[in-house]
Amino acid sequence: YSELIPDNASEGSIFKDKRVREAIEYAIDRDALAEGLGYGILKAVKQTGGPSTSQGYNPNFPVREYNPQKAKQLLAEAGYPNGFKTKILVMQGSQDLAQGIQAYLADVGIQAEVDVADPGRFIGAIYQGGWSGSLLLWSVPVDPEFAIGWFVHFGPQPIFPYPSLKWPDEYRSLVEKVRLAPTVEEMRKATMEMMTFVSDGAYLIPLMESLNLYVVKNYVKTNRYKDHFMVWHNYEDWLDK
Repeated sequence: YSELIPDNASEGSIFKDKRVREAIEYAIDRDALAEGLGYGILKAVKQTGGPSTSQGYNPNFPVREYNPQKAKQLLAEAGYPNGFKTKILVMQGSQDLAQGIQAYLADVGIQAEVDVADPGRFIGAIYQGGWSGSLLLWSVPVDPEFAIGWFVHFGPQPIFPYPSLKWPDEYRSLVEKVRLAPTVEEMRKATMEMMTFVSDGAYLIPLMESLNLYVVKNYVKTNRYKDHFMVWHNYEDWLDK
């Protein structure tokens, strides 16, 4: 699904303040974005644990529903009663979502320039350059066993270093708890705890499901489209008559 990743690592970044990250989340009407851009298929995602089919989903998490007044209150408490200026770094092809977010942020006083990058500059920012003082519009994986795809991005040895995202030590401890869980049930419980911690801290701001398409014949039975593209449980695939 799509999400915003605020820069909480750069020196002096406004997004080091949790209240500012929370304000960003309250400012965005995710249901409206999903309805307008999701072609009637996609849904809003309101916690980093993903949809209810994921092991990271916490049914008791108090989601931050759209509330621009709450966003303005948090910004004022953080010392930005008149908002501030920032950027949304986005790769070519995702401008519609970025512009929708831009409009919602403007309503609470945040002037967010949409910075459209070619793939080279965008991926370069994720690997090395970072997105200093900005928001990164990207997507993270959701799998039935959530930590499989999540760890590809945010695990002990991720493929992307995300230089502008700084995890606290508590998160790393929760990662190890997932990784070293002795049973499946304990792994699932630890996964929910890990994702609840991420959601509570607004380290990532979830937005809406992303659309991935697979073209298959009617006789091909697969769960391929339920998983992140980097994960394939091919033992679940079979051919009907």
